[in-house]
Amino acid sequence: MPRKTDSSKLINKIGDLLTIARQHIAQTVTTILVKTYWEIGRNCKTRIRRESAEGVLAQSQNLKTQE
Repeated sequence: MPRKTDSSKLINKIGDLLTIARQHIAQTVTTILVKTYWEIGRNCKTRIRRESAEGVLAQSQNLKTQE
């Protein structure tokens, strides 16, 4: 029969492994979220620029037709 200290060491090691796994999972999820939010921001910025450029182009065309 294993000694109690061996059991305690095993339980502590398992606890340490679970803690490391949780930390790794949290870091991975955080990285994925940051990348996702960055992509969302990039897509929004691209759309805003495109719509702004379309608005400027439409205004310049209106000015040309008024001349």
